Amino acid sequence: MLEQKGFGINLFFQVLQNEIDNVIAYVGAERFWNEFILPSFAKLFTSADYNPSLNIIEYVIPPQLKTLNELTQKWGTSAAVEAVQNAKSEYANYDISSQGFISDITTEERKTEKRVLEKELDDKHVLWLSEKLESLNKEFIERTGIVLGLENIEGNTKDQDTVNPDTDMDFGDVDDIKS
Repeated sequence: MLEQKGFGINLFFQVLQNEIDNVIAYVGAERFWNEFILPSFAKLFTSADYNPSLNIIEYVIPPQLKTLNELTQKWGTSAAVEAVQNAKSEYANYDISSQGFISDITTEERKTEKRVLEKELDDKHVLWLSEKLESLNKEFIERTGIVLGLENIEGNTKDQDTVNPDTDMDFGDVDDIKS
C-alpha cells in the first residue's frame, strides 16, 4: 500500500518502528513483551530449540570442593605473601639495560609460580593438605578407573592430553631458582 503511493520499504519499516515505540511507551516494554510478543510467538511456533539459549552444565563442582579451594587459596595466599612481594618488587623496577628484555614471559611466570608454590608448601598446613589430596587423587583413580594420562612425579600431577601452559605447571623444565 505504501509502495503504491511512492513510499519505499525503508519508510514503511520506519513508520512501523515508530508505532511499536509508541505502544511500548504507552503500555511499557514488559507488558508489550508478555502480552503481545510472547503470545504471538506461541501462535506461530509450536516448539523451539532452547539449547542455544541455555547453558547446560556438564559438571558441577561439589560445594565441599569449592569451599576447600577457597580455604586453600586464602591460607596459601597468606603463606606465600613474602614470595609474592619479593617477585613484585623484583619486577617493579626491572633493569632492562643490564638484564635485557624478558624474552620468555611464560618461563618467567613459571619460575615465579614455582617460588610461590615452594613458599606455600613450607607451611605445614598446606603441605598436609597437599599430601592428603595426592592420596585422595590416587584413591579416586583406583575406585573409578579414570585414566587421564597422568604423570605423577613427587606430587606434580598434570593431564598430559590437555596441558594448558597458563594453568598447568610442570616445573621440571624450569632452572633451579636461587632464593
